[in-house]
Order: sequence, then C-alpha cells, then structure tokens
Amino acid sequence: MPVEYYEIDKESKLSDIILTIEEVSELSDYKLIDCSNNIKSVWILTWCKEYENGLINPYECVNVAIDSKDGSIMLYGRNDMKPNSIIPIISDEDAIKYSNSITSKYKYDNINVNLTFTRPNFYWETDSIYEMANFVRLCWNVSLDNSVNIQIDAETGEILGGEETKNDSGRSMCVVNDFVGQYERAMLGYNALERLGFNQTNYEPVYWSISQADIDWMLSRVDMYGLYLNCHGGVIDGKSVLADSTYLNKANWQVWSDRNLGYWHFVYLDACETSSNNNFANAFNCTGAGECFVGWNNSVYTSTALDFDRRMFPRLGYMTVCDAVITSLWESRNAGYNVPGGNICDPGFIGDTNYYGWAW
Repeated sequence: MPVEYYEIDKESKLSDIILTIEEVSELSDYKLIDCSNNIKSVWILTWCKEYENGLINPYECVNVAIDSKDGSIMLYGRNDMKPNSIIPIISDEDAIKYSNSITSKYKYDNINVNLTFTRPNFYWETDSIYEMANFVRLCWNVSLDNSVNIQIDAETGEILGGEETKNDSGRSMCVVNDFVGQYERAMLGYNALERLGFNQTNYEPVYWSISQADIDWMLSRVDMYGLYLNCHGGVIDGKSVLADSTYLNKANWQVWSDRNLGYWHFVYLDACETSSNNNFANAFNCTGAGECFVGWNNSVYTSTALDFDRRMFPRLGYMTVCDAVITSLWESRNAGYNVPGGNICDPGFIGDTNYYGWAW
C-alpha cells in the first residue's frame, strides 16, 4: 500500500484555519476543547460554549473535520441546545444523597461530583433501548471510580440518567449482558457484515455470555475474516486485553494482544482503548491493503458507543470504512458526545483508508 502524504501533519499548521472558523462562526465565547489527529487522514476540531462560571455545554457546539492532505473542510456542523440553567439549587452533597439508590449497589473506592450539563437518558430506569431527551438540564454528575456516572438534576434532585464505561483494569458478537443496546448492536453488526458480503451461515449473531472455549474457538476459525466484538477492553503494562468483565479475576474469558490472532480483513473491537495503540490491529493482522481495524482510543461509555454504532454500521457498504467512521464521529459529537475525559466520541481507524469493508 503506497505511503500517503499529509500536508497538515501537526496542529500548528491549523492555526490560520482555526482563526478563520472562529471568526466566521462567531466563537468568541466558545472553547476549543479538542483538536486531534487520531485518524491520520483527518483532523477533528470541537468547540463548546463556555459560560461565565466556567461550565462547558457540550450541546452548544461546533464540530469540523479537516482533510489532513490539503486542509480543506470535509464536514462542518453546529448544535445550539441551550441549558435550562447555569446556577444549581441543590448542593453537591445533596446530589450524593439523591444518588444513593444507585451508588448503594456498587462497591467503589472513590466518589466524585462535578457540575455539568446533560441530555437526560434515564439510564437507570429501564433496560430498554436508550434515547436522549431533546432538552438540556444542569446536573450534578456523581462518578464512582470514574466508571459509573449518575446524573442528578441540579434544581430538583431527580435522577436524570447516567452511564457506565466499557473499560477494563465475519461475526457479530455482543457478549456482555449488561451493556446497553446489546441485542441491537449485535444485529447492527450482523446486518453490516452481511451487506459487506461476509458469509455468516454458520456464525449467527451472539448476544449472550460466552466462555473462554467459545472465544478461542471463534478466533481459531481459518475461514473467518470479518469480526465485530462488543466487550470490555483496556491496556495493562503495555499489553491490550479484551474480557467480559471490568475485573480480570472475575472474567469468564480473556484475549490478550501478545499473540497472533490470525489474518483478518475487517475487525471492529467495540471496547475501550482498543485503538489507543496498534496492539490488536497488529495481532489481527488487518492493517494492509484491503484491510482495516476500528476501535476506541479512549475509555468509552456505553451510551456513547451505542450512538456511534447506530450511525456507523448502516453506512458500511455505501462509503469507505474510514469515511463511515469519520462521518459518524462528527455526527455523534454534534449530538453532544464531545467532552474530553467524559463521554467523548473518539473512535480510531487503522488500515486502508480506501477500503469499503467488502469481503474478498
């Protein structure tokens, strides 16, 4: 595969473009909260409204995708969902009390509370498919060990929603029972792989728990070249790992990146930090011409991943995988999944940027 040349290879070369966007879009009271090049062919820029008390509203945002080859604007979008308030009525201590019905179910070492904004998803009220409300509330975010969030209305004390991370200290497989949208995502992956021409006759979509023998058997198939796997992930001592639990000592199965996992054409590991390095992309040997690897660069929340998956999977087969990732990333950020250190949508792409994902 020929080496591609990118004119915009460092952030400093974007300074004039950034100034122009800020002037034309009148972003004087907005903050540039992300300028990243995790996908080499594109720079992703995100601005969010910053209020006088320092609060950042991810739902008043501007998101721009810049072509790394020539600095042209590929995608531009703006969202202007204003919050109901910027001044809390209840205190952070009250928020902890109001969240007790949820926090009491978990064992945790640290609890943190910060004031922010949210579009309520009522995560803790139902096991059904989640949709965000079409309004923005000021809330206290109660976080347990940075892996479980409970969002409390800062005026009323109502539990508005929250999320859990997917973090860990061709077949479509969603194998963690408590992940939001488990069945839906398994079918999204199955339908996409089917559309791309991968034969799944003997490999039905999986949306139930599996064992170590199951995952080892699946990875040993010499006829399998496409994979979507939804589970926990992480990086430990430089090695990447997949598992069905955030705690490895309780996991039913584990897959580590320091082994040869075969030769694949399309792999999407829908798990935390799977594309924060090249470990799994290299282990699956899917980085050459006509091959690609999709993952997550961060510890992604389940609600963020679900929103991205709903956008990305239906695009596969109609544009390059890289473009499907970039466009869906951009849309998810416009929807408000754009706060670094929180629920930011930050998928990664490694491989052939011209590959459509077709079986071959």
